[in-house]
This record gives sequence, C-alpha cells and structure tokens, in this order.
Amino acid sequence: MAREGYINLVLAQHRRSAVAGDPKDSVRHRRKFLDAGHYAPLAGRLAELIADEGSDSVLDVGCGEGYYLRQLAAREGSQVRLYGVDVAKEAIRLAARASPQIDYAVANTYRLPVLDDVVAAVLQIFAPSAAEQVQRVLQPQGLFIEVKPGPRHLQTFRALIYEKAQDHAPSSVPPGFRLDCLERVTFPLALSDPESVAALVEMTPYKWHMDRLTYGRVSELSRLQDTADFSIRLFRPLGI
Repeated sequence: MAREGYINLVLAQHRRSAVAGDPKDSVRHRRKFLDAGHYAPLAGRLAELIADEGSDSVLDVGCGEGYYLRQLAAREGSQVRLYGVDVAKEAIRLAARASPQIDYAVANTYRLPVLDDVVAAVLQIFAPSAAEQVQRVLQPQGLFIEVKPGPRHLQTFRALIYEKAQDHAPSSVPPGFRLDCLERVTFPLALSDPESVAALVEMTPYKWHMDRLTYGRVSELSRLQDTADFSIRLFRPLGI
C-alpha cells in the first residue's frame, strides 16, 4: 500500500518493462487538459448513464489519472462504490492523491485483480483490455460501457499530422457480449490558449506519429478549433 493510498497489484513476473503504461509527461498533460473541462460533456453523459442504470459499483479499466471517476464521485448524493485500475503507476499515484475516497490499484488490465461477478458496471475509455476479463468481473446483469473515438474526433488536429487523415473505424462487438445501445457524443472543441493546445499535443498517441518538423509546427499552435467526437457503446453479457 503506497502512502498516497493506492495498492500495487502488478506481479514482478508480469512486468514487461520497469515503467509500464503512459509516460509521466503524457499523464500529467492529460490531467491538465481534462481538469480544464475540455471533455466535460463526455464525462457528464457517462455519469448520466451510470445513474440511469442504478449501478452500485463501477470499475474503470485503464482509468489513467482518474478524471472520469472523479466526475462520478462528485455527483450530488452519489453512493456508488468506485474502483480504478491502470498499469501506469504515475497515473494511479495522481488519481489516488486527488480522490482518496476512490479505490485505486496499479494493475494490468489484461489480468484484472478483481473477483468474479462483483462489479455492476465497467467503464473502458480509450483503453485496452481483454473482453473475457471484463465479462468475468461483471455481474450477470451488469453493464459494460466502452468509449472510443468517433469518426470526426480531432479531425482538424489529425489533418495537421497526416497527409490523409483517416476516420476512426468502428470496432466489432467484444466476444461474450451483445450490443445494447450505441450513441455519439459530439461537441466543438475550442482551445483558445497555447497551454491547452500543448496539453493536447503531449497527451495523445499522435505525438509518436509525428516527425520532427511536424511536431515543431504543431507545438507552435496557440489555438485550435476542432471537434470532439466519441462513440459510446453499451454492452450486456450474453445470456441475459
């Protein structure tokens, strides 16, 4: 148990590197970007879905620095028990320091250290995991909420990086689940200061796809008008 309140549940033999997950700089820039409220409409919609479901427990798989769990915890009268796991130690350290009332663990999302059939809802936002692990920990009547980029997500930003930016393609239904509902959350993304643009540049995986000239050009942007576009899919375990 770390002094910040989280627990490390990654076994040494399951480590692929000494520093797993997102780099520290990416984690810190993402926290700055999200805490500024740029993706607040997405967080609000997820909170509504959880409230409508009446879930008493939520596990965020690949929770990062815990932004979306903090929004759930901040809802008035919320009695939902919240859990977050991520393989990036720095992300979990920041999450635990910000929200000691939420249970956080450093853990591999492909080896979830969670008992069978105990979680009412699982969130997975831009994160990898194994469908069989999500199905294992989810209650038989539970809800699996998956968030991925929509076709138009950051289309202006991506056009600055790629010669021909492709739309994000839809993915298949995870094995062991059926699709219950599909919806999109789309809204204008107005970054009006260099700090917000810099946070976006540094937090996304697109950074690793840029050559030096492209990175230099994008890093000099002082503002950006773009689109945030998210695909939210709600799944139920097969058999219900």
